Amino acid sequence: MDIIDRDPALLTMAAPPRISEAQFAYVLEQAKSPAFAENPKQLYRMCVQNRLDPSVALAFFGHESRFGLAGAAARTKNWGNIRKGQGRHSINKNGWAYYANWTDGLIDWCSLINRLYITAWNRTTVPLVLDKYAPPEDHNNPKSYAAAVVRFVREWQIADAERHE
Repeated sequence: MDIIDRDPALLTMAAPPRISEAQFAYVLEQAKSPAFAENPKQLYRMCVQNRLDPSVALAFFGHESRFGLAGAAARTKNWGNIRKGQGRHSINKNGWAYYANWTDGLIDWCSLINRLYITAWNRTTVPLVLDKYAPPEDHNNPKSYAAAVVRFVREWQIADAERHE
C-alpha cells in the first residue's frame, strides 16, 4: 500500500519516482501528447535530477493542459501553465511564459516548484502547493485539482505494477 492510499494529503512533490520511466513515456504516448516527441526519457530524468517525482509533474501536466493538447499550453509549451518563466522561457505574454519546447517548460516548472514552493514557502505536499499554485481567487479549485493529481498517480502506479508483473 502506497502512502497516498493511507492519506492523499501526504502526496509529496519531492520524492523518488513513483512510476517507471516506461510508464511515464506510455502515458505521454497514449495521450498523444506533443511532449512525447521530445524524448520522454529525458523529461522523466529532468524531474528526477530536480528531485521531483515524475508522476506528480506528469499529473500537473495532465490536469493543466491534457498533456499539452488543450488551453494556453498548446501554444506556449508551458508544462504547468506558469505565469513567469524561470529563465528558459522565450517571452512572457498575455500572462503566460512561452517556451521553445516542452523540455524548457518542464525545466522551468521544476525550478519554480523547487525554488519557491518547496524551499521558500516550505510547501512540500501537493495540496499545500496547490493552495498557492492554483488558488480559488484565480477561479481554481485546489482540492479538486489535488484529488485529480492523486487519482492520476494512483492509476499510473497500478498500471505500472501490472505491466511489470
